[in-house]
Amino acid sequence: MSFGEFSDLPLLERIQKYRAMATDARKQAEMTSSQTARRSYVVIAEHWEALAADAQRRLGSGKKNWLLE
Repeated sequence: MSFGEFSDLPLLERIQKYRAMATDARKQAEMTSSQTARRSYVVIAEHWEALAADAQRRLGSGKKNWLLE
């Protein structure tokens, strides 16, 4: 899924996708034996979680399409 596809989603669905991507990255981190790869997956998960948290705040504030702001 490309970023453009994410931005086309309703905000609540976008948040769910961001969280799913974070979960997937954390699972990948657990499955790899490489410390470097594990850390990379964790960083990726943290970025997806930050996007979800930001979108969640915007959802709570009533802003519908924060990409256009």
